[in-house]
Amino acid sequence: MLDQLLASVKDQAVSQLTSSTGLDASQAAAAVPLAGESVSEGLMGALTSGGLDKVSGLLSGFSGGGSSSLLSSNPLASGIVGNLVTKLTGKLGIGEGMASTAATMLIPMLLSKIGGAAKDAGDSDELDMSSIMGVLGGGGGGLMDQAKGMLGGAAGNMLGGLMGK
Repeated sequence: MLDQLLASVKDQAVSQLTSSTGLDASQAAAAVPLAGESVSEGLMGALTSGGLDKVSGLLSGFSGGGSSSLLSSNPLASGIVGNLVTKLTGKLGIGEGMASTAATMLIPMLLSKIGGAAKDAGDSDELDMSSIMGVLGGGGGGLMDQAKGMLGGAAGNMLGGLMGK
């Protein structure tokens, strides 16, 4: 499902990035999947270390129309932005200033989409582990299997059991 969310924002993201950052269209298009990687790595890292409250709080903040000020005030969001800046400078060869501008445009867009999709996937308006993992893992393994692997052994099997995997 994360791939579908990335595809749904790609045109808008590329348009905003090219008009606001000076990236050319191919760099902007390459930045979108890198943003998806950064978001999924950050959220999965937090989830696998017991940070469900941090993840659900962040996603709720953005899916409720939260402002970009959450990027600087939330340590999880700041880490995701920093990860993307590193990816953009390393893989696309763009300057740190331009990469930072691109990251602060892309991350809220993706967190809003993920939060909205997770709320839609859940049984209530509350974000829970199952709905978040469904969006990140696509329901067919993917990041869910990574989380189980990171936890290892009994803990990973328990997570799989809780999530119906």
